[in-house]
Amino acid sequence: MTAAPGYCIRTGPGIVCMIVGAGLLTTSDGVVKWLADGYPISQIIVLRGAFILLPMFILAWRMAHGEIGVSARIKTWSASAARDLIHGVGVFVFEWAAV
Repeated sequence: MTAAPGYCIRTGPGIVCMIVGAGLLTTSDGVVKWLADGYPISQIIVLRGAFILLPMFILAWRMAHGEIGVSARIKTWSASAARDLIHGVGVFVFEWAAV
């Protein structure tokens, strides 16, 4: 497969990121199920959100200053809002299922 002009294909880092991400999701699921015995689900969701905000802000800062070659520009706000709402409900239902 050839890359489009201006792009390069880096499958190795993508594969590694997918494997690490799947491992982290599995670990996160196990920790949530372990914590659900003693903590309310709403508290678990808030703390997970608080811990993920720092890496998200760092990535957003680097993208905004051109350090990462990815465009984070939102083209359709309604579609992004719908996706975020669905994701939020999905996280809540996922965490609720851990009880």
